[in-house]
Amino acid sequence: MRVLYLSMDPAPRMRMDPVPRMGPPLPLDSVIVGRGAGVVEASASPAFGAGDFVVGELGWQEHAIVRAEDIRKVEGTGVGLSAHLGLLASSGLTAYLTLNECAQARAGEVVLVSAAAGSVGLAACQIAKLAGCRVLALVHGPAQARFLKDNLDIDGVIEDTEVGSIGPALARAAPQGVDVFLDSVGGGVHDAVMGHIKVHGRAVLYGFISAYNAAAGTEPAYGRMYQVILRRAHLMGFLLGDYAARHAEVTLTLMTWLREGKLRSFEHITEGFDSIPEAFAAIFGEAAPGKHLVRLSPDPTLERRGGQS
Repeated sequence: MRVLYLSMDPAPRMRMDPVPRMGPPLPLDSVIVGRGAGVVEASASPAFGAGDFVVGELGWQEHAIVRAEDIRKVEGTGVGLSAHLGLLASSGLTAYLTLNECAQARAGEVVLVSAAAGSVGLAACQIAKLAGCRVLALVHGPAQARFLKDNLDIDGVIEDTEVGSIGPALARAAPQGVDVFLDSVGGGVHDAVMGHIKVHGRAVLYGFISAYNAAAGTEPAYGRMYQVILRRAHLMGFLLGDYAARHAEVTLTLMTWLREGKLRSFEHITEGFDSIPEAFAAIFGEAAPGKHLVRLSPDPTLERRGGQS
């Protein structure tokens, strides 16, 4: 197949260490693992034919030979192919499941989303608002803050650039505390928020990007355990793979909301294979908002829809 898009996700960073963190280490000179979307050029499988659009684990390469069981076909859905790497893939699934299955967020509750300008965070903010929650967003830097204020109907934006300022900002924005905390950052951000968790509040931990670049073998630090006991709070870990049986159902819900205009898909697309290292590194800093993708080849589905991402 010819690879059209590569998804820039944090997980491959942990495969680049010499000791196992999340999957076995990648040997030097091997293809970097990663999700992508592409078009089939030739197939020995009856399940796929030339011209089919697919998504799956394609790796950082312009052409890929893959097993049929490692990809899935994207039928004509009326939405962009790139959305099947973000809002209609792990980003949207993680946002929906952490909110509705793990935290069981209810209308009127205060939901705080960390890394809110990222692909999961943007989806989570929107889904929480659809559920009738009061939504606060933690972002990294003024550019991300402006983006959320301009593009999403949420109730408050807090910058986490200075960890020491998070507590006072939360005390002003949510004086009664936080019911649900979606945490993909860990470290000092986690600790600052847990000082403001409500009694019986729920924190769902689905990432720790603050420590992805730490020394190999280092685990992220989580403090404030006294607050967890005092507030009888719930800490829940989340791995998307545990919910494989729900993926198709949730994806259909997300696609319906997207078509109806209840959800928006935000993407930041970089062009060309040579841009991959810079695009990948960018997601660990003050990244541009949205799902980060690298487009390797022209997308025929854009031409059919008469537009560009």
